[in-house]
Amino acid sequence: MPDAILSHVQRGSLHDGPGVRTTFFFQGCNLRCVWCHNPETISMEPSLMIYSRKCIGCEQCAQVCKRGLSRKDCIHCGDCTEVCPADARVLSGKMWTTDEMFRIAQRESRFYGKDGGVTVSGGEPMLQWEAVLEFLTKCKAAGMHTAVDTAGNVPWVRYENLIPVTDLFLMDLKLSTDEEHRKWTGVSRSKILDNIRRFSTCGREVWIRMPIIPGVNATNEHIDRASDELLSFGFTGLVELLPFHRLGAGKYDALGWSYPFADTDPPTDELMDELRMRMKDRGLNVKIRVRK
Repeated sequence: MPDAILSHVQRGSLHDGPGVRTTFFFQGCNLRCVWCHNPETISMEPSLMIYSRKCIGCEQCAQVCKRGLSRKDCIHCGDCTEVCPADARVLSGKMWTTDEMFRIAQRESRFYGKDGGVTVSGGEPMLQWEAVLEFLTKCKAAGMHTAVDTAGNVPWVRYENLIPVTDLFLMDLKLSTDEEHRKWTGVSRSKILDNIRRFSTCGREVWIRMPIIPGVNATNEHIDRASDELLSFGFTGLVELLPFHRLGAGKYDALGWSYPFADTDPPTDELMDELRMRMKDRGLNVKIRVRK
């Protein structure tokens, strides 16, 4: 039975596919997006997050820490997070069995209604695709709607194995030139583009999700190139534009990292609507994610 390394589980999610969903965030990613809003999921190793403002000074963490609370020497055992009564210390990256994951999905399934279900996300869940396959097989057999949220930078054969048990694939298209993609994510987009092309005719529902980030890709040129590519693939699914936000800034501080986009404002509603209409005028089905 494959084990999975998860960052966390989000119940009642409204942004990871249709309806109300339970989203399982897998640890580890093979992209390094500079704007990442889940930086704690990047490493395959556990990541300790320290939220200093939540600390109530009880010092229970100091009593159990084997390394004197040194972040540099931390072995990510999670002992301090288990005793912290204020959730000021959080460990991203714990081992789960697929049975444990399925029990949570089953418990939450009464809230899904006719549209909701389970989503695997990350990080990049396809780095642990065997565990994803086993988990979604259980969910599908129980009649749940299943979705995979992926950046697409893995071999197509992994997706082929998942197609029979996946109702919806959520796939990212972040940048529209290879040079820009390497600059902002650290990898080429060639494998991602090939997978999008294959997804366009895979027989499953596919959403393309495009983060819109001022100073990176919030331009007509990016929208036009991306539209041309999707149309050339024969893509007929939904394109979801995701306006940049700074909600992940606190995670960088908790990890002891600097946040590169601290001075970047979210795109205006007017700009988002302009970009949406630009894609729609080319014949694509486009919507803007609305944050509540």
